Amino acid sequence: MNDIGKRIRDLRKKNDLTQEKLAGYLNVSYQAVSKWENGVNTPDLNLIVPLAKILHSTPDELLGFTQTPEENDTLREELEQTWRAERYGIQRGAQMVAAAEALTNAFPEDMVYREWLGYGITLLAMEKIGTKEHDQWTELLEKALVQFEMVIEDGEGYWREEALEHAINILCNLQRREEAVVYADLLPVGSIRRERADRQCRTEDERIGIIQEQRQHTMHRFINELLEMTEYPLLWPAEMAIDIIHKMIPDGNYLGYHNDLCNAYFACARIHCAEGRYEEAMEALRHEWEHSRANDDFHAADEDKKYTSPLLDRITAKAWRGSYIRHSRVKGFIRNTFETRLFENLRSREDFGQLEQECRNYLAAHPVPDSETEN
Repeated sequence: MNDIGKRIRDLRKKNDLTQEKLAGYLNVSYQAVSKWENGVNTPDLNLIVPLAKILHSTPDELLGFTQTPEENDTLREELEQTWRAERYGIQRGAQMVAAAEALTNAFPEDMVYREWLGYGITLLAMEKIGTKEHDQWTELLEKALVQFEMVIEDGEGYWREEALEHAINILCNLQRREEAVVYADLLPVGSIRRERADRQCRTEDERIGIIQEQRQHTMHRFINELLEMTEYPLLWPAEMAIDIIHKMIPDGNYLGYHNDLCNAYFACARIHCAEGRYEEAMEALRHEWEHSRANDDFHAADEDKKYTSPLLDRITAKAWRGSYIRHSRVKGFIRNTFETRLFENLRSREDFGQLEQECRNYLAAHPVPDSETEN
């Protein structure tokens, strides 16, 4: 309020108003306006809103609760310089906290400054270790965590990731590993920050499991891309998909990958048949039939199982009886192979007829239930 007179004078002149004209708008004497501008007196509160409207301002600006953009920029620069200077001082924690608090008070919505405040409080906590104030360590870390969590909630990009990493470090120091893991999962998969966080807050087995899950995700995506290319039709992508799966799972415990192998062998059989390589087509169909049965057996049991390949042995394959009932690979194999014209050129072959008989006999002996409640 001390500078309200100066602001009234500056805004009056900016709007090309005389004291007399401003006084007339407000139904007061020009002497009253003069006293406001000279700091002798201040406007009554009931005049603040109309005064602000006449001066094309706001009550907050008039009362000094806001600053001009130029003033904001100057204040921001001065406070940032103070923070950076204190960052390299002795006993810098307390000084950095003071500078960062000034910034957050002036610019409460700026998450960068809130991250700086959390960082300063963290340093202050570290400075208490081994001193008479050691008991303040936990309390200060909790205060820093509050700041970082605000940045995680409302910040973005680099500063949000910085806050995540600091929060993970604090939670690990406070022996709250499960909470740290939640924040670690928010960091981008494959990033250096994520790797650091995983090393810090996860067990060795958990870290290996994460790596294997990433590997499996990449493998699934690549296999699907390869199989999409077989529609052109191209044989080599299907053969490459089969080779990748065999190399990743050399012990033959394919579990969830039986379905991928079915798709790959079906593509091989279709392309071989279309291009007149009937022996190769029959071989591919026999492989597809083998994996169709294995896929249905796995899901019909409705029991999750772990892979045993060294590259995937921390991963559990999810069995789902509903998938077996609704999308039985055995029924799909019989329908696509023997009830369409895709393999019409194989119908005269004795081994094709034998394979059809084998498949239908198997389905008769192992009927697929019509619903999940049926045994």
